[in-house]
Amino acid sequence: MNPIVKLLTFSAVLVLPNLGGRAVAADFQKEVRPVLNEFCVKCHSTKDHKGDLDLERFKSLDTVKSAPKIWQQVEEQLELGEMPPKDKPQL
Repeated sequence: MNPIVKLLTFSAVLVLPNLGGRAVAADFQKEVRPVLNEFCVKCHSTKDHKGDLDLERFKSLDTVKSAPKIWQQVEEQLELGEMPPKDKPQL
């Protein structure tokens, strides 16, 4: 599955009722976390949180669920093509 589709699907799951939480949690660790590490955390980490965004702090599905507004903004930036920046590796 395309990395951007993974992230968008994952963020959509956050706004829906919990549908098989364990499977989604496993998918986060296996599918989403590696995409964040490869394309996002270099600029949006605990150390370098450009745009006041620290995506490194989201280590589990529970931590993600605690901040739905952030993930809605991430989804918006992806859909608009604002992130990743044009001069960085693309999803």
